[in-house]
Amino acid sequence: KGISYSLWFLGYILLGFVVGYFMNPAIWRMGKISGAMTMPDCFRWRYGSKALEVLVAVICIVFLLPWMQMQFAGLATILRYIGWDISYTVGIGISAAIAYLYIAVAGIRAPAWISIMKDILMMAAIVSGGLVAIHNMPGGISGIFDMAIAHFPDKVVIDAEPITKNATFVFSTIIFQALGFCVTPLQYQFIFTAKSEDTIRRNQIIMPLYMFMYPFLIVAAYFVLVTVPNLNDPDSSFMALAAANLPEWTVGMVAAGGALTCILVIAVSALNLGGIFSRNIWGVFRSSVSQKQAVLVTNMATGASLLISVVLAVMLPNLMLGVINIAYFWATQCFPMALATFFWRGATRTGVFAGLLTGVVAIVVPQVMGNGRATAQLSFSSKADLAVLPILLLSFVAKAIVTLLTIRSGASGGVLQPGIALGASGGAILGILWMQVFHTNSIGMYALLGACALLAASQQAPLMAICLVMELADAPINLFVPIGFAVAVSAFTASRLAAPLAALHLPRPSTPVKR
Repeated sequence: KGISYSLWFLGYILLGFVVGYFMNPAIWRMGKISGAMTMPDCFRWRYGSKALEVLVAVICIVFLLPWMQMQFAGLATILRYIGWDISYTVGIGISAAIAYLYIAVAGIRAPAWISIMKDILMMAAIVSGGLVAIHNMPGGISGIFDMAIAHFPDKVVIDAEPITKNATFVFSTIIFQALGFCVTPLQYQFIFTAKSEDTIRRNQIIMPLYMFMYPFLIVAAYFVLVTVPNLNDPDSSFMALAAANLPEWTVGMVAAGGALTCILVIAVSALNLGGIFSRNIWGVFRSSVSQKQAVLVTNMATGASLLISVVLAVMLPNLMLGVINIAYFWATQCFPMALATFFWRGATRTGVFAGLLTGVVAIVVPQVMGNGRATAQLSFSSKADLAVLPILLLSFVAKAIVTLLTIRSGASGGVLQPGIALGASGGAILGILWMQVFHTNSIGMYALLGACALLAASQQAPLMAICLVMELADAPINLFVPIGFAVAVSAFTASRLAAPLAALHLPRPSTPVKR
């Protein structure tokens, strides 16, 4: 909010262009070498992994859906400010119809020429809005910010606390999203259509000039803050300024610029999503695909993406800033993979897949990151409530898969702490189920039993597991008996299963050829 939002928006875009100046030419070269048409195509060609291709395609789709949702919300807001007395839901429906007609009629041809008109209208609208705000406020810019400081002091400073609002959060978010700005599926699409590397670098130099209009937008936003009391929808601030201070024909121009921007982004995103789904998900599981089938699936996926985005916009009408953050949570996970792909020959498909999967899973289950301490703490501190089971199950499965993939990729790291974390999660899950029937003890004791049992089995060191976990947990001496019994059972089971499991990984003896 306030000044932190201004710093964030300006900072991540400008920094993104700097990163893109060095990153985007490498993406272009990879696209030309591989003949890639979509973002997942690059990584399929580089690593030869269909699983990685599908994972990247899913990330692209999850990024594009909230991106389209944001445009629908903006278009519905514009419709309400041009004199249409309609509800938000009806506005979303009309916006969807307009976007569908635009895509059906114009296809992929129109975005190229209509974007020029959109840029001119948006630039004129924002600069005009800022100038009108300065003209209508006594004292001009100083008057606007003096009133903001007097009546809304929290909007002109960056909070020191909590950590989710302070300067550390703001600047780390700027860096995080600047990296993601370079690896969105839309960015790949634009890069692949460039003529040369020099064209890309030239664009990265020229594009920041668009931010010339941003100071006018900040002035307009603070003007609305101090002159329009109780504005229920912060996303409609600029339209509120235009409707209250500009002539009607000018409001129409502002609305036209905003509507063209929304429709253009929706069209490009929907067509990109449809192509990614048909080529990198549906096409992966089909041995042969005709041109007619590919076009049909692309059209169906494009229509489905519009429908899903409309449902998201109606059911989850979040602030646009929140929607942007959700989209970048997913997109930025691809940056380390892209960096390794383009600049490190030693990157392996298993390692890249494990790293990407860890980042994606961590969006939903943050406990999966690190050595397992967060997962173990969650298990020991959980309540004996069935509502906790899904979280524990998800943490257990996610941590197990990510740990196995990480070890498989050859990355550095051990299994000691992950073993404790997985054992604690498994023990807590079984303990919650047990306590629903018998109502005994605390969940922490079952987590402790599970941690000792799994560690003893994985390390083949029962005494070490008992001593280590009990010392770490500062467990009372009377738990030695149940823990010893659990460890004995797990160690015995592991010893009996070790040989059959090892045999599964041994190469089968070749059959001698008869001559």
